[in-house]
Amino acid sequence: MYVLGLETSSKVLTLGIADEKRVLGELTLNIGLTHGQQLLPAIDVLLNLVGLQPSQLDGIGVTTGPGSFTGLRIGVSTAKAFAQSLEIPICGISTFEALAHNYINTNGLICPLFDARRGEVYTAIYQNDLTELLPPTALSLEELVAKLETLKQRVLFCGDGVELFEQVLLERLPGLAKITPPEIRQVRGGIVAALALKKIKAGRQDDLFSLQPHYLRKSEAELAFLARKTKER
Repeated sequence: MYVLGLETSSKVLTLGIADEKRVLGELTLNIGLTHGQQLLPAIDVLLNLVGLQPSQLDGIGVTTGPGSFTGLRIGVSTAKAFAQSLEIPICGISTFEALAHNYINTNGLICPLFDARRGEVYTAIYQNDLTELLPPTALSLEELVAKLETLKQRVLFCGDGVELFEQVLLERLPGLAKITPPEIRQVRGGIVAALALKKIKAGRQDDLFSLQPHYLRKSEAELAFLARKTKER
């Protein structure tokens, strides 16, 4: 069984192919191009490298958020197009679940962190067995730090928001905050593929037509539109 995994929720594009035993191949790009430019050529390259045709895929997994509004739309729409044309199962994977999986069984809590702008972060808190203590949400950094202070446990921060908030986290959580290095801070496409494979084998695939990104909040364009409508009343 071969499953393709796609991750487009951040500026880094990563995809992987897994079977029941291992990740067969993985490709990560962080070269400043948009996912719309990179994704289809990257899928073609990865399939060629592992020696597969699209028709040999048995399923597809895609991260559904939180993350970039545009990136998530591109990833989910591409995955749905593949699933429909190839008539294979599709499985949505939480971006934070896939990211936290990098650090399973670490010593302490796991806290993914993405910049949500407007003074907020997208975040969640997991125990080291991936038990969810705080579901994916958008809140201020101050609110997140306050929650972690009450838990009083070592916490490993990961995700692209770490770069922006590293100094504050180290100052506010002395002796508890641990920062992942940049090279292991991102979601891996191979993990998305492996998690999707497990869910599909367990019969937990998603409905092709109802699967949607989980944005956690409205986009800037939607908020601006609602603000204009409110003023017009």
